[in-house]
Amino acid sequence: MTKSLQDKSSVRWGIKWKLILIITILIVSLVATLSYIQVSTQKKALEIELNSRIELMRENLIERGKSFIINLSQQVENDIAAFNFSGVTAAITDSVDKNKEIKYAILMDASGKALIHTQRPDLVQTELTTERDREALKQKYLKVVMNYHEDNGKVVEVINPIQISAEPWGVLRLIYTLEPLEKEIRVIRAQIQKEINIMIYRSVLTSLGILGLCLIVVFILSTRITKPIIHLTESARKLSKGDFSAFSDIKISSRDEVGILGETFIEMSKKLKDSYKELEDYSKTLEEKVVARTSDLEKALSDTAQARDRIDGIVKSVADGLIVTDIYNRVILMNRTAEDLLGVRLSEVIDRPLDFAIQDETLRERVRSTLQKKREGYEFDFELPGDDPKHPRIMRARTSVITDKEGKQTGIVTIIHDVTHEREVDRMKTEFISTAAHELRTPLTSIQGFSEIMLTRNDISEEERKRFLSYINKQAVSLTLIVSDLLDIARIESGRGFALSKASYDVADTVRQVIPYFQEHAPQHHFEIAVPDQPLVIHADRQKMEQVFKNLISNAVKYSPKGGLIRVTGGITADHFEASVADSGIGMSLDQVEKMFDKFYRVDASNTAIEGTGLGMTIVKHIIEAHGGKIWVESELGKGTTVRFTIPT
Repeated sequence: MTKSLQDKSSVRWGIKWKLILIITILIVSLVATLSYIQVSTQKKALEIELNSRIELMRENLIERGKSFIINLSQQVENDIAAFNFSGVTAAITDSVDKNKEIKYAILMDASGKALIHTQRPDLVQTELTTERDREALKQKYLKVVMNYHEDNGKVVEVINPIQISAEPWGVLRLIYTLEPLEKEIRVIRAQIQKEINIMIYRSVLTSLGILGLCLIVVFILSTRITKPIIHLTESARKLSKGDFSAFSDIKISSRDEVGILGETFIEMSKKLKDSYKELEDYSKTLEEKVVARTSDLEKALSDTAQARDRIDGIVKSVADGLIVTDIYNRVILMNRTAEDLLGVRLSEVIDRPLDFAIQDETLRERVRSTLQKKREGYEFDFELPGDDPKHPRIMRARTSVITDKEGKQTGIVTIIHDVTHEREVDRMKTEFISTAAHELRTPLTSIQGFSEIMLTRNDISEEERKRFLSYINKQAVSLTLIVSDLLDIARIESGRGFALSKASYDVADTVRQVIPYFQEHAPQHHFEIAVPDQPLVIHADRQKMEQVFKNLISNAVKYSPKGGLIRVTGGITADHFEASVADSGIGMSLDQVEKMFDKFYRVDASNTAIEGTGLGMTIVKHIIEAHGGKIWVESELGKGTTVRFTIPT
């Protein structure tokens, strides 16, 4: 009951106050606009009158100044002609003292010398040279100069030339202060502002009175207008709750839109009552039918959902791409893997010819051929564009024919498997075996040859024997390094990585210990070490860091066959140790730099290439990264190569 009363109150006051608010806003806007126009018009008229009075006062001041200076100039000219200079001084001084509007006066001769200066007596008999003074001397006729600023106030200067006989003798300058005029202007402005405030106050009171009267009228009218609507709303609420007798409370008192709405509502209530009764009778039999059909439908839906879930589960669980086409080569099913491989979505190509889904001509033709020949288990390879245009992805497809219960062909299932990695592994294995066999055969052949000589010949001198043993030892060391590199790369490939034995030590000692070996075995090269004298202490695996420097310097020597400078630098910046090995050898192109850290990669892979397995830089990169650092290469073809790396200290 309480909720019902709240609903009626909210509707009643909502309609009424919305109407009152709209009309009030219109009235307030109208009254405010009219008041603003009235006040603005009167204010503008008063400002125009004020400006006229100010201009008139200024003109009066100027006219008085002109008249006064003309009379004073005649008196000064007479006294000067009579050589009565004391009379001139007295006349000008008395004029300034008696006239409060004159701030000061200046009498200058034709040379610019001040003969009288009532404000600055110290300037008498002094030549005045300011721009203003020079302009005054140039005047041949009476002139008024407006709005000078002196001593934080505005002044007006009246200038009149003094002539004795027909020759110009000098000028008389009277400087009038505008302070009395401005004071009078301020008084007038204050009076006008007071009149404007009174006018605004009266306008506000008048507007409030008109607004109050309008609100009363609006309230009465809105109440009369909304009352029938409120009655209709209450009857509609009762009708919505099943009280079909609500229309009996509606009284039609007018023939306007509200009256017509009331009649329509009464007619609608009667028809709704009859329809409700018919619906009750029909619902009794309908419920039984619905229960029976619902049970059958739920069972069918359950079976369908289970079958769909099984199919979806099978399709989604297939890791390879799966495409199903009908006998007309139209796509009817495709899993997400196939969508990603072919770069299309099932929603875009479903029920469309195979050409829209498969861009690769080989795959399209093989699928069509399988469908035509009705071949089972047909396999073929094709290529798809990869991330690198130079290295496409290699895919293997296997097709199977779909048949119905009667053995009739209905379509083809094509399974697509990415074999790019397998092909790459096969290629790397072949390249590895070839490279390893070549690199191992060279030292083994040398060891076998020299050892056979030492075993079969008895006439070998001691010097030759030592030379042969030295060469065998050198090849054995080379063989050991190759095997060590192969073991390192095997650990990397297996995921075990490097077991680092870190300790704090001076890495500069490692650089200094490595260089002499290369100086001895590569005398055609010049080695330069640029490390500071103070210790470069880092926390790292000393043996692995020595392996890094040996690999980098060895590469610099190998790829500088004509000799030249090899520069090794090192230093600590912030919390990192940074080192570089630079040579002036054959250099590399941009493509070669990008492949520098690939396994088995060598800049020159021909039979005449520089010896090596192509694993050194790969191992170096993994050692640096195992220390938490990074390594990069800067090179220019024909100008040399610089390898830089950083590791945390």
